[in-house]
Amino acid sequence: MTKFKIKGQMCPVCAKKIEDEIRNNSSIKELNFDLNSRLISASGDNVVQIVTEAVKKYEPSAEAVLDEGDAEEESDRRQASQNCSDKCCNHAEAKISSRHGEKSFNIANFDDLTLVMGTLLVGISFLFGSSRIKLSLAILGALTAGYPVIRDGLKVVFRGGGLDERFLMTISCLGAIIIGEPFEGAAVMILYRTGELITDIALKRANKSLEDLVINTDTNARIIGEDGISKLLDAKEVEVGTRIIVHPHEIIPLDSVAFHDIVVDNSSFTGESDPIRIKKGELVSAGAILLYDSCELITHSDYEHSSIFRMNKLLEKARASKSKQEKFLTVFARYYTPVVVMAAAIIAVVPSITGAPFKDAIYKSLSFLVTSCPCALVLGVPLSYAVGVGALSSKGILIKGSENIDTLSHVKYFAMDKTGTVTENRLSIEKFNNYSKFDDDYIMNLMAIGEKHSKHPIAQAFKKENVDDPENYMEIAGSGIDFSYANCDYKIRSGEIDGEIALSNNGNEIATFILAEKIKKDAKLAIDELKDLNVDPIIVSGDKESKVQYVADLIGVSHYKSEYKPEDKLMFIEEMKKKGKIAFVGDGINDAPVLKASDVGISMGLMGSDSAIESSDVVITDDSFRKSIRLIKDARIIMFNVKFIIGFVLAIKLFTLIAIYLGYAGMYLAVFADVGLSLLSVGIALLNLRIKKE
Repeated sequence: MTKFKIKGQMCPVCAKKIEDEIRNNSSIKELNFDLNSRLISASGDNVVQIVTEAVKKYEPSAEAVLDEGDAEEESDRRQASQNCSDKCCNHAEAKISSRHGEKSFNIANFDDLTLVMGTLLVGISFLFGSSRIKLSLAILGALTAGYPVIRDGLKVVFRGGGLDERFLMTISCLGAIIIGEPFEGAAVMILYRTGELITDIALKRANKSLEDLVINTDTNARIIGEDGISKLLDAKEVEVGTRIIVHPHEIIPLDSVAFHDIVVDNSSFTGESDPIRIKKGELVSAGAILLYDSCELITHSDYEHSSIFRMNKLLEKARASKSKQEKFLTVFARYYTPVVVMAAAIIAVVPSITGAPFKDAIYKSLSFLVTSCPCALVLGVPLSYAVGVGALSSKGILIKGSENIDTLSHVKYFAMDKTGTVTENRLSIEKFNNYSKFDDDYIMNLMAIGEKHSKHPIAQAFKKENVDDPENYMEIAGSGIDFSYANCDYKIRSGEIDGEIALSNNGNEIATFILAEKIKKDAKLAIDELKDLNVDPIIVSGDKESKVQYVADLIGVSHYKSEYKPEDKLMFIEEMKKKGKIAFVGDGINDAPVLKASDVGISMGLMGSDSAIESSDVVITDDSFRKSIRLIKDARIIMFNVKFIIGFVLAIKLFTLIAIYLGYAGMYLAVFADVGLSLLSVGIALLNLRIKKE
């Protein structure tokens, strides 16, 4: 994929035209267009030429900046240059800017200067009593402030880009001057350009907020050579199994295994601020910040398979997707502007419709043109989703597409797996009976010795550090463990009741243990919150009914399904989908089909099953069950802001058009209904940043 950064102001409606122009080109194979971050990624033939020409066609003052470091992009760049012959009059404008290229005349600074000069001229005009001088300065001020708008509007028309907002603003400004209202024309241009400038600043701040929510993947690794000397190397070049050293307060560049116990700050990855202790031999995710002492690690994955890289890829995919509301706005924008422009033409051509003098009809027509652009909607709604997705990612919740936010806000049923979802993915000792002459500590030590080399989940309940090795160790599949210690033979077997483990010596039972899954500390609270949202919780598990019922009663879930095979779970989900939207949360390989079949599939843990993560719509980067519940509340907050933007903007637009038609308002209100609403939409969208603080 060849990547471009768009420099300069970008009208959201024009951005959509640019995206359609590129996407509809048969040479383009793949395209991602992110207006909020001003990024275009495309693959295919002649990518550079197609992208740069599309940008120049609809945004003459903007330019596509290409990263020359990519070999594929460099090849496309040479191809684009070869295809541009001397007869191409737009070659100079279509050429690609580079981070390392020569700096040309800064059009943006000149355009800003015209706004300042135009505003000053209009202000100075009020100092003159002579109406001729006053009007002349007002006209000059309008043309000066509006020069970039007039210039770009005409360029777009002559290049076949159609009637865009700038051309309509040009008609409104010049029309106002012609009918003897130069101050109205000047106000249109000054207010329009000032609003555009403020909106652009607000968008940059919004984008900066979004960038802050994405973990930086451009990191170096300090590798340790065979001679014991460390050297810095780009993380992209480090192979699996390489020894690296990380110093305090540095980012761990790749998923790695720790040489000894360490403490890390994983807040940028999971959203949790509390330090996390990683034990020797455990896996630590890339992106974590090492606290306290330096540490050696062994890389567990390469760059492109690291957690941090996968996380940012999921965010990239989310930004490229479109929700139902965004798709609706695309259709709405396609018809709204032509309809309003047609209404403006009717008002201008047939003054009798309004019952007003011809000059008043023209004035109303020009005011209609000013408010004919749906920028506020096309800008505010996608930004609201982008900010929401970014804010959720900062909490360790990755949503693969904004359409999933729509669905989550309407979820009626919330199905969940039991093991690893509402319970810890390990067994714990719930009850211990000692029938021997040994004390409890000695019995526990015996169990730790016997289970030392076992990989069975049961062994995790008895693991201890620094225990002796068992003698004559034998693990019997499906039965238990035989071992010797201190000249005594022992057997570990299943007990008579469900979940019981027995330790015996020479055929005599000396201790029993009741093992149970430990309920996650936030599970009960999460279920209560789910009920407050009027969503029905359902446990769907393959475990025995007694175990499922025990967990369900403990956390307050009244509906559960037990002893369900993967195909049973799938059938259950399909049946429930007929009753309403259903989400499913799980973490295992067996959950992948169910995650895929659900309206929204939520997988627990980015380090978990690849198939589950690939099949899911949402990934919780840690094992917090409560986050999957709060996700529904957060989705509803995002959707409320999206719907508020749509309803508010449409209401103000309609109110403005009616007020203009009835003669109660003019161009000043029309300008507010255009750029003013765009700025308000950005502000409302940024309210979704509050989600990351909750």
